[in-house]
Amino acid sequence: MQYSCTWVRTIALLGVLLAAPLCAIAASSTQNDPIQQQDPKGLLSLDEALSLTLNHNAELKALTFEISARRARALQQGFLPNPEFSAFVEGVGEEIETNVELSQKIGLADKRKKRRTVAEFEMKAAEWDFEIKQREILSDARIAFYNLLAAQQRLSLLEEQLGIEEEILQTVQAKAEAGKVSPIEAIKARTALSSSRIARDRALRELAAARMSLASQWGNSSPGFKRATGSLSLSLTQLPSFSKLQEAALKGPGMRQWTSELLQRDAELDLEEALRVPDLTLNAGMKKNNETKESSFMLGFSIPLQIFHRNQGAIMESRQRMNQSRQLRRNAEITLKTSLFNAYQDLSAAAEEVESLENEVLPSAEQAFDAEQEGYLAGKFSYLQLLDTKRTLFELKQQHIEALTSFQRALTEVERLSAAPLAAVMGQTPSIEENK
Repeated sequence: MQYSCTWVRTIALLGVLLAAPLCAIAASSTQNDPIQQQDPKGLLSLDEALSLTLNHNAELKALTFEISARRARALQQGFLPNPEFSAFVEGVGEEIETNVELSQKIGLADKRKKRRTVAEFEMKAAEWDFEIKQREILSDARIAFYNLLAAQQRLSLLEEQLGIEEEILQTVQAKAEAGKVSPIEAIKARTALSSSRIARDRALRELAAARMSLASQWGNSSPGFKRATGSLSLSLTQLPSFSKLQEAALKGPGMRQWTSELLQRDAELDLEEALRVPDLTLNAGMKKNNETKESSFMLGFSIPLQIFHRNQGAIMESRQRMNQSRQLRRNAEITLKTSLFNAYQDLSAAAEEVESLENEVLPSAEQAFDAEQEGYLAGKFSYLQLLDTKRTLFELKQQHIEALTSFQRALTEVERLSAAPLAAVMGQTPSIEENK
């Protein structure tokens, strides 16, 4: 038993010694994590969030490797084929002949250049994919940032509502104890306060989820920043005309990608037609008779016989791919116009809603609540009237936050589809009312 205990202690000691360096390595890797080091620890601005996304997003990095891989493929397609060397012996006994031969394939119809052209278009397609995906990911990061700002404002609003309801509860309890109001009103005030606390706790969880969603854009599962700094307020007082935005969108990378693809399909068809011409293989060698010691040179060539096919199936396929790409381009253009129109309508509607809430609805609701609260303290209004006015005010404030968030989402989508900031779109900028 003592022998066994000694072995147990020895094994445990070895386990501790082996685990210590592994823990040190894990701790060192955590401390040296570049994302953790660059993630701001305090306030996070939109520019910082976009910069982190651009530099650390895993999907964008993967696309850069795809571009490099296709660039290497284009390089490979530009090389000449390697020559082939062969040697063999014929005969038995003293009648042995040694043959040495060198062969080189000669590509006809400029196939090597055409293969290189196709590969370069494939590389260009990867570059377009990167640019389009980059815009999508940066747009997603912007939307995640605005969602975080909205979550922060919703939490602040609920905390403000909670503070007001705590003050109302104290007032109602004092009146109930003095016999001025029914004790039932105090129960209703406590119920409203409890409901607001539940809503506040829910908002805290939504805020944590919004922080995580934003940090995931640059691959960070443990956000280091505390708050997002910025504003949801309208950044535009006027909108460009839809025709100008559509014109900019049709010149953007989404449509230029299809122009490049049609050129690629044309290059592929050109290559397949060139493959109808067979390649020539030149042969040169030497034959030596070991018995007579005589040597002779050999020259020759070989070429495939186009008996069974002349690549007509591949040519037909390439032509159908060309027709397919033309139809897909037309569909992409229609989809782009439709998506841009819908996003533009959402942007206009959100802007109008925000302006209406800020200029008319919210000021009236705040004035009504202030008057209702003063009247309740003076005994002119019931608690139910005060509760209804308060609920209406905070619902409108919540609607204001949602309208601002919708505006920023629609603005981000319009700028993604038009491939340009709205401020940079050329032409006249009619007011929002003129675009209704």
